[in-house]
Amino acid sequence: MDILEEIRQALGKNKDLSKDFKYKIFEFVLRFHEMYPYVSLDNFKERISTVTFDRIGPYEKRGTFVYEPQNNRVLYSSKRLKEEDYDIDNLLMKAIVAMVSSTDTYYGFDKDEKLYSLNKAVTEMIATSVVGNEGICDYEEEIVCANLISKLIGVETLIEAYFNNDADLVLKKMIELEV
Repeated sequence: MDILEEIRQALGKNKDLSKDFKYKIFEFVLRFHEMYPYVSLDNFKERISTVTFDRIGPYEKRGTFVYEPQNNRVLYSSKRLKEEDYDIDNLLMKAIVAMVSSTDTYYGFDKDEKLYSLNKAVTEMIATSVVGNEGICDYEEEIVCANLISKLIGVETLIEAYFNNDADLVLKKMIELEV
C-alpha cells in the first residue's frame, strides 16, 4: 500500500480530529511530500492516528504552538492565537514537520538541546517552504542564523540532519569547514 493511502487511513482512525481538520492535514502532507519526496513519512503515519491537540494552560510558558513527541500531542495557546496575528496554516505545518521527524523524546536534531534554537529555526524554515507564513514568526532571529549556517554548510545538510535526527552531522560539517 502507498504511504499516502496509509496516512489517509491513519488519519481516519483519529476520532479527536474533525473531518475538515483531517482534510487540511492531509492536504499539507501532500504538499510536504511533493517538496520532500525523499523524506520518510513513517513516523508521521504512526503518530497521526493518536495525536491530540490540547490548550496550553494560562501559566505555562511553552510557546504558541508546540509539538510534544513524548506525549504525541500538539499544545497551543488559544489566547495568543486570538490576540496575535499568527498564520494557523504555518503553525499546523510546523507540527506536521515535527511529527515527521520525531523520535520518542524529541524531533529534528534537538536530542540534547545543544542546537535547540537552530532546530526551531529549521522547523520554521521547512514549514514556511511548504505553506508560507503570512503572520507572526516567533523565531525570526534564529531563522537569520539558520540561513547563514545553511549558506556555510548547505541547506541539504541541515535538512538531512533534521530528518535523520542527527545533530552531529551539523557539528561535524561545521568543524570540517572550520566554521
